[in-house]
Amino acid sequence: MELARALPFPVNLWQVQNVFYEQLGRSTRSRRMSAEQPPDASRWAAELARVGETLLFTPEALNLVFHSTAAD
Repeated sequence: MELARALPFPVNLWQVQNVFYEQLGRSTRSRRMSAEQPPDASRWAAELARVGETLLFTPEALNLVFHSTAAD
C-alpha cells in the first residue's frame, strides 16, 4: 500500500479499502463476542490501525470500529 501511494501516478485503492473495512468489522465483531481477548490484542489493534491509516481511514473512524458498543 505504501508503494502504491509512492508511485508517480494515482492508484485507486477503493476496493482494497472496502475489503479492509469489511474484514475489520468481522474481526472486531468476533473479538467482541469472544469471552477471552488474545494476549496480543493491543498489538493486533495497533497493526490494524496502522494499515487503516495507510489506506486513509481517519483515526476517528478506526476508533469507532475498535470501541463500538452497538449491537451488530
